[in-house]
Amino acid sequence: MATIRDVAHLANVSVATVSNVLNNPAKVSPELLARVRAAVDKLGYAPDAAARSLRKRSSGLLGLIVADITNPFFSELFEAIELAAAERGFSVILCNSNEITEREETHLRMLRSQRIDGLILAPTGTASMNRAALLAALEMPVVLVDRAMEGLGYDAVVLNNHRAAYEAASYAIGCGHRRIALINGPKTVRTAADRLQGYREALLAAGLAFDPDLVRDAGFREQSAYESAL
Repeated sequence: MATIRDVAHLANVSVATVSNVLNNPAKVSPELLARVRAAVDKLGYAPDAAARSLRKRSSGLLGLIVADITNPFFSELFEAIELAAAERGFSVILCNSNEITEREETHLRMLRSQRIDGLILAPTGTASMNRAALLAALEMPVVLVDRAMEGLGYDAVVLNNHRAAYEAASYAIGCGHRRIALINGPKTVRTAADRLQGYREALLAAGLAFDPDLVRDAGFREQSAYESAL
C-alpha cells in the first residue's frame, strides 16, 4: 500500500507539499498540484481517514438513522440531508433501524466508532435505557427528526401530528362524513399516538362516537396501509 512518502518521492517534492495538496490545495502552485495529483493517481494512494480525523478533531461525517428506509418519507429525508451536508463539506452515513431497537443500538455503537461529527435520529418507538446511554456517550450534537423523545433534552424537527390529524378528521366531518377511519402506526410511536389523539378529539368536538374498529395499525408500511384501506 502506497504511503505519503512514496507519493512525495515520485513527485520529487516534500511530504509537507503532498500534505498541502491533499488538505490545502490553494496554497500550492498549479504545477506542483498537477505533479502531486498525478503521483497520487499513479500509486493509488488514499489518505488514512481515521488518522486525519484524529489530527483535525473532525471526521467530516454525519450519522443518519431512519426507522424504515422503504418508507418514501425517509428516502426523501435522506436526499435532503445529504444535499445540505454536501454543500457544507460533510458526508452522511445512512443506517436503517427497521423499527428494531437492537438494530438502532448497534448503529449507534458503529457510528460512535466512526467518530461522526453529529447525529440525526428518527428513533424507534420503543423506549430503551441502552439507547439513552449510547446517545449520551456520543458527546456530539444530536437532532431528532420526525419523532421526539421526551425528557432527554434533544432538539427535534417534528410535525404537529396532533393538530394535523385533528384538522384532517375535522375536514372529513365538515364534508358530511360520519364513519371516518384512521390508518395509523403503532401506538408506541409518539407520531402515531399524537395522530390518534387528534383524530379522537375531532370526533368528540363533532359529537361523534369513537369506534375502535375504524382504527388500523398499518405499521407505517405501504402494503399494510393498502390492505387496511381495502
